[in-house]
Amino acid sequence: NTSLTGSFALTLVPSGASASEYYNVSYSPFNVLAYSAATIPAPKLSRVIFGDSGLRLFVTFDTSTNEAGFGESNAWGCSLIFTLPSAPGAMCTWLNTTTVSFRFVSSTATVVAGDTFTLLANKVRATCAVLTNPDDCVFLQNNTAQSIAITAALNPVAPSPVITVPSTVNPCGAFMIDPSQSSGSAGRTWTTIAWNVTSTSGSASVAATTLTTLLNTPQSSSSSSSSSTSLSARTISAGSLVSATYL
Repeated sequence: NTSLTGSFALTLVPSGASASEYYNVSYSPFNVLAYSAATIPAPKLSRVIFGDSGLRLFVTFDTSTNEAGFGESNAWGCSLIFTLPSAPGAMCTWLNTTTVSFRFVSSTATVVAGDTFTLLANKVRATCAVLTNPDDCVFLQNNTAQSIAITAALNPVAPSPVITVPSTVNPCGAFMIDPSQSSGSAGRTWTTIAWNVTSTSGSASVAATTLTTLLNTPQSSSSSSSSSTSLSARTISAGSLVSATYL
């Protein structure tokens, strides 16, 4: 193959029976550079964004990569090529040659939009498919270290409270309030939980106030129920509410 490099001028000259109806067109100058793997830039981070569920990040590069040698569909520890201290133990998967799914696996993850996400140096290269000679792949440039701010999800899932309670309660027994089917916490402990109980009957307003206080009071760690940031079922003594009604 013959390769041309340098500065050139290109002139388009019409030909044929209708050539006189057109003008010559010239383009100059334009440059032809020598082709080599070393001239192909290494991929860079273009965006790191929360998925709508809040359970993962999507990491996007500006050009196709060699997928850091992992290939698609294979899970690997994100810390092998990325740094994000607020997401310990995260697992990554290449979705394609430009996008990584960065999945949180611990409820202790505290990642928020605006946190700094870092790509470690010498981890990815451009995809070898851009080269006509596969032997040149070893000359592709490695990436340099790069940090970028995490972007908020485009359509984040909102918290959706679901509460299960009995329709009637025996004054001498107990009943359960179960909010454990609520969703939208993005796999994390709720930051805060606030209860408010109202009554449709004026005579039960004191009981409603008592129930609000009970629900907003963290239970001891020795009990089967949990703290004010956990949506576990709570067992309430109906007798305490009946007594409160008549105070």
